Amino acid sequence: MKIRNSSVYLIIFLFFIVGYGQGSEYLDGEIVTRSGDTLIVKIKVLDRFQSFRKINYMTASGAKKKMLAEDIRMYKRGKEEYETLILAYGVYVLAKKLIHGPYLNLYVVESKESLNQRILNEALGKKMPMVRQHKYLKLKTGQVINATMSGKSKIKKFLNGFPLVVEKIEKGKIKSVEKIIVECNNIR
Repeated sequence: MKIRNSSVYLIIFLFFIVGYGQGSEYLDGEIVTRSGDTLIVKIKVLDRFQSFRKINYMTASGAKKKMLAEDIRMYKRGKEEYETLILAYGVYVLAKKLIHGPYLNLYVVESKESLNQRILNEALGKKMPMVRQHKYLKLKTGQVINATMSGKSKIKKFLNGFPLVVEKIEKGKIKSVEKIIVECNNIR
């Protein structure tokens, strides 16, 4: 029985050490809420998989708080900029802004493959990446599409205001999402 107790204490101690050492850094940042308020705070640096549902921040007085994506319009942490995208069925996601243009923006959200999905993929012989990167396109009108999960025809329909770009996609001249963004922002 003593062996079990000491093993349990060791495991608890290791989790405490690992949890204590991770993600304790805060960077200067700015949060713009849905109501339009701007908060100048220090925003906690989390790993890339924890930064898209909520943020943890510290006020000037040192109080630690959390804010959900539904309550945030956008935030800046260090040099990174995130914006809340409203996806289908009212799902809110804080996505990192990669390319900002006058007509079309590119955002990215990274997620880990679940253990169950990993086991299924290995059983089927698929060599899938453990980290999935979802790329989102957002028009200046506010419309958003998940470019990673959408087929070519759905993306062409989304870009109906850019007929020259759609034509280049059909002819195979443009294949990457990044090139689509550049073409759409340079065309007008």
